[in-house]
Amino acid sequence: MNLIQSWLKANKLTLIVKKTRYMLIGSKFKLSQIHTRPLDRETKHKTLGVHIDESLNWRPHINVISKKMSAGLAILKRVTTTMPFDTRMNMYDALVMPYFNYCSTVWGNIGKRLSDKIQNCAK
Repeated sequence: MNLIQSWLKANKLTLIVKKTRYMLIGSKFKLSQIHTRPLDRETKHKTLGVHIDESLNWRPHINVISKKMSAGLAILKRVTTTMPFDTRMNMYDALVMPYFNYCSTVWGNIGKRLSDKIQNCAK
């Protein structure tokens, strides 16, 4: 913290403690050894639409995008009898696939259980 404050001072910047948060990334064991700091600690954070937690468990992200994908699929189910197949495919590409594809290279290695959850949602 002292190094950060020195850097900020050297660059004529200030740290607003009330607005500053931090997140440590590590194993559950290592994280349990950390003592509190004067800043507020976050255990989860959303940045650029990707939800991460301090142990890089993608469950929070998968839960969020699964709900969004389910909502898009619910809309499609309501219009299956009233719209042509091509239009429904375009809607699927617009309402469901972006959540599946966005940053999947980052969170794509999620393990079988979470992978199955997201695959079942997309069906």
